[in-house]
Amino acid sequence: MKKPEGRTFFLGGSFNPPGRHHESIADIILDHMTSADRLLIIPCGGRPDKESTQDVSPLHRANLCRIAFEARDSRITLDLSDLERDEYERSACVLDRLTSQGHDVWLVVGGDLIVGGADQESEIQKNWHQGQRLWAHAKFLVIPRAGVHFDKADLPPNSELLDNWLSRGASSRAIRENAALYEEFEHLVSPGVAAYMCMYGLYTSRVALGPVRATLKGRAQVMVACSTDPERSDRETALGLMMDRVNGLSDRLLTHKIVIGGDGYFLDCVQENPGDPRPSIGLNAGTVGFLLNGGTITELEARLKRGVVHLYQQPLLEVSAIDSNGRQIKELAFNEAFIRAVSNGTSVQSGAMRVYLNGNLVFDRLSGDGLMLATAAGSTGWARSHGGMPLTAGTPEMILVGAGTTYRGQRWNFARLSAEDEVTVDIETTRKRPMQLLLNGRVRMEDVIRVSMRLSRTHAATLGFFPETNLAAKIRGLYFPT
Repeated sequence: MKKPEGRTFFLGGSFNPPGRHHESIADIILDHMTSADRLLIIPCGGRPDKESTQDVSPLHRANLCRIAFEARDSRITLDLSDLERDEYERSACVLDRLTSQGHDVWLVVGGDLIVGGADQESEIQKNWHQGQRLWAHAKFLVIPRAGVHFDKADLPPNSELLDNWLSRGASSRAIRENAALYEEFEHLVSPGVAAYMCMYGLYTSRVALGPVRATLKGRAQVMVACSTDPERSDRETALGLMMDRVNGLSDRLLTHKIVIGGDGYFLDCVQENPGDPRPSIGLNAGTVGFLLNGGTITELEARLKRGVVHLYQQPLLEVSAIDSNGRQIKELAFNEAFIRAVSNGTSVQSGAMRVYLNGNLVFDRLSGDGLMLATAAGSTGWARSHGGMPLTAGTPEMILVGAGTTYRGQRWNFARLSAEDEVTVDIETTRKRPMQLLLNGRVRMEDVIRVSMRLSRTHAATLGFFPETNLAAKIRGLYFPT
């Protein structure tokens, strides 16, 4: 393993939500860093001693941290593993994990946490997990707080004390309380964080549980497919020119994405940056366009200028897999993960799979051409062609679909699963029965022997649809094509 260059400054916290005071802390640390250093920010998962960490979903907390920190400096790394597991990894455990990977780790703490250190009475020594060990052996970057006084004798033995001071009064609690009382909080957070909180009603009594109605106020990042089909190419060009008129010469912030093309191109654009919290609004220049908005150029231009959209957050599949050589991958998929039997050189033999749902064995031997887990957004495509039930995009469900599968001599088709379910598949692999893993229709692993799949808690694509786009009608059209 190559040893990381520079120091790793670890800043943990709830960031619930991240306020301007958190961004100030990040800036203070960045000013202290060299170009080879990095700042690792880890928002904690649910904590029993902080019930407020469960006030909003891990996805919203992840997106708020992305907005606050990711574009701030290339030296910032956001670690969302706590939120993904919805657990709280103690600082001592984070330190051990990073140290084992060769990092030169520095824990970032406020001056209030070291008061009384000379007498073994500091917050770290008394109340932190393995606090005495951390105090004696870890490296600390200490940032003084206004109004908090300590002696230099209170400093940990391996520490640096910064000259910058943290201001008093600002807190995430104040932001949450102001939001809950519908009082002004925008001065306590960055504009992007404020806009996201308002869009989804976070920390209020009207938190959006389904699609939300929003108004697009910024400028669009435009992505246009380059089709070889003349008819599609002409419409793509016309839609691109229309977007030039809508965007104009504005220097407003890029707040959403406009994707011009077909479903496949839309999928590729979403997959490019799966953590981007900005809405993606597809304009159909193809044929089916289940994830896209249709209409004439004139209609779409009027709808975009009005700016009213319904937003659906579609969680992505998190897929972990291992092959017969021990190689492992962990990736995200927007549509589906498909475990498929492949040719052994002369013929395709049915695969044999042991299937677990949430750790419980549900099929001791499921035989067939393959098994697919699809998101709601992906259920209208390949999953449907194998007999699955189409779901409306954004629905908090998945669909598990068998491709020509049988169990104990009986045909098995599909099952609807909740957003919390996890599917694990063990393949009875032999040279006669190889299977491969495909994500969004593309082969990602050959001779796979185990695959685990579930919806991510921290990665979702935000899909935007105009009020005139009736998603339910699109699904009904699959059942009643005339």
